[in-house]
Amino acid sequence: NVIWEPQEGSQTVYLNCPIYEVLYDGTRGSQKTDSLIMDFAQHVGQGFGAAWQGIIFRRTYKQLDDIIDRTKKWYYQIFPGIKYNESTYTWKWPAGEKLRLRHMDNETDYWNYHGHEIPFIGWEELTGWPDNKCYETMKSCCRSSDPNVPRKIRANTNPWGIGLNWVKKYFVDPAPAGEVIVNEADEKRVRIHGSILENKILMEADPAYLKKLNAISDPNRRKAWRDGDWNITAGGALDDIWDPNKHVVEPFEIPHTFHLDRSFDWGSARPFSVGWWAESDGSDIKM
Repeated sequence: NVIWEPQEGSQTVYLNCPIYEVLYDGTRGSQKTDSLIMDFAQHVGQGFGAAWQGIIFRRTYKQLDDIIDRTKKWYYQIFPGIKYNESTYTWKWPAGEKLRLRHMDNETDYWNYHGHEIPFIGWEELTGWPDNKCYETMKSCCRSSDPNVPRKIRANTNPWGIGLNWVKKYFVDPAPAGEVIVNEADEKRVRIHGSILENKILMEADPAYLKKLNAISDPNRRKAWRDGDWNITAGGALDDIWDPNKHVVEPFEIPHTFHLDRSFDWGSARPFSVGWWAESDGSDIKM
């Protein structure tokens, strides 16, 4: 059940959400990056001082370019006296609050932060990571010695990329957008969905942008970027031919005359895979 009262607009809901883990997913142009950097900034100047520490990850340093530009655009306007260290990719406020922009390619990079207190941990384009190892290991750093400081894990993404399946399994499949999930440790997480149609400024400034999304030839990419649809295939060998309307059927009783096959693969990323296949001989089936 939803345990807070969301206000109108996905971005407002996101910024006001009190849940420990939040994924802001959706279409292209739904202000996900701005929402992420403002989620941290909204607690600056609230009396936490140097205890309010944050970090936002991308998988490579080069991918940080956009988020660096956006923080410069907004932070210099909003916060007099703020300083940005170009060599360490770090924002520091006069009262001591600090936001680091960093890369994390794989779980071994966690050791750069082992033992740190980082109450705000953000992930830009979460599906850019192939698995949940980086995300899971950094959870141990989301803590603070100050009991009044918020603890937040925040992420955003489009439903596209190499990590689509694990993000979908963790945030999307267990519950609809807006419904809170509670795990065994009583930790709460929720997914909030945003749409480009809510971004009135972009729609007025660049009305042709939506037409560009409509014109994307790849149906999976079009559904992901235009609609924020997670029921796609991305990063796989069959992306261009897979169609759930054709290739997924309701369960039925398999006639004894069907020929059964079994396939086996030792695998590399996972221990193994065994598949059982029923080859039709044309007999009628009972649904």
